[in-house]
Amino acid sequence: LRGHLLFLDAELAYPTSTGLPLKLDAVGAATGRVDVSSSIDIRQCLKNPESAKVDIKLIPSTDVEVSLMMLVDAGAVATSLKVMTNLHSSTGSHVVAKVIENGHGIDLQWGLPLDKQEILTASSDMVFFTTEKGQLEKQKPISAATEKNEYSGCFDQLSQVLGLTLCGKVSLPFSFS
Repeated sequence: LRGHLLFLDAELAYPTSTGLPLKLDAVGAATGRVDVSSSIDIRQCLKNPESAKVDIKLIPSTDVEVSLMMLVDAGAVATSLKVMTNLHSSTGSHVVAKVIENGHGIDLQWGLPLDKQEILTASSDMVFFTTEKGQLEKQKPISAATEKNEYSGCFDQLSQVLGLTLCGKVSLPFSFS
């Protein structure tokens, strides 16, 4: 299952006192995907419910991107500043359930089909564009003058029991005081 949606597409051209138009552009798009697989023998479950088995795997993922651009167009030369923000998520689950001991018990197994579960990943970039008429577009990423502050940590106290380690990482171009 896949789907996509353009939820924002707006452009505004504003005349300035210098005679050069200031254009503002906003575009937002989202995509989603769900991989589903299952193994259920319905005839066997109805005929012999004491040995029924259900196997279901579900892997959803989504991506949302919003880009904003401010452009000054002088005819022969155009310059713009573009900000792009992205949110991404990709997780999954795998469940196997079996009836055991002639219907007196259930064996339930739960697993993660992806090695890395990305609950939420967010990023933002700024790029400065310059375009001369008849030339290729030149782009220069904008970064902070100072070093990025990175914070990361893992919570692995339950890794012996669950087999999972929860980690997080944040990289910021500014510091908190």
